[in-house]
Amino acid sequence: MRPTLFTLLALALAACGSRSVPNDGALADLRLSDGPRPDQAVPACGDPKIMAAFKGCQAAKTRSDCEQAGGSWAPIGLYPDALCRCPTGQGSCPCTRSSDCLGPCVADMPKMWECPMTQGTCTSSVPVVGCRCWFWDGKFEGMCAD
Repeated sequence: MRPTLFTLLALALAACGSRSVPNDGALADLRLSDGPRPDQAVPACGDPKIMAAFKGCQAAKTRSDCEQAGGSWAPIGLYPDALCRCPTGQGSCPCTRSSDCLGPCVADMPKMWECPMTQGTCTSSVPVVGCRCWFWDGKFEGMCAD
């Protein structure tokens, strides 16, 4: 199911306009649903109890497992099948790089495709959809994820 989600993400990105999918390293930092890579420490900011349940929530493949792990089971964005939306416990935690968060580091886009900021916030849940400034490769870049 996960490759299908990324395929849909790539198609949605292509439909969004002039932005392209970043290089492989940056795409790994997008991590719409995977959180930090195994070689990264767990971020310090946030609710430790929710953060501890995050990995189990991400592994949920059924509504029952998702809800038991603290997630909510529903269609997300343009993806027609239900997925587990998992709380990160880090909503509003400040971030300056993707590894500061279990989910993506994002900021509101003040003007379409303009992302002048140097700090964002960790998302409160994953996967994340919408047009935002996403942090990767040392800077924020405007992108829409549906």
